[in-house]
Amino acid sequence: MDCCSSTCCLGDLGFVRQKLIGSGIAFITAGGTVLEKTLGDGEKLLVDQESLVGWQDTVQLGLKTYAGCLGCISICAGGESCFLASLTGPGRIYITSMSFSKWHRTLNPPLPNGK
Repeated sequence: MDCCSSTCCLGDLGFVRQKLIGSGIAFITAGGTVLEKTLGDGEKLLVDQESLVGWQDTVQLGLKTYAGCLGCISICAGGESCFLASLTGPGRIYITSMSFSKWHRTLNPPLPNGK
């Protein structure tokens, strides 16, 4: 469980996440293309938090605001968040090109005039 208010509430990640340990095969569901990237010690990467699939426990997860106050207003009005997931290495991370919410919006766009 993650009880950090910034990653739980503001990061759109929730506070309950699954942890995989041990050896063997695990099947993880993700949409689009999944990219595995290995971060070096102290290397940082900013990603849309909806695109984050998984990360090793050696990777530090945080949030970073972007675009300032006015940019945040326009981003929120466009259906996006004001925050990016900040990942700091070392360790492996897994990100996807299309989250399920983006996939759903693509296949089921809102109809014009609310019809």
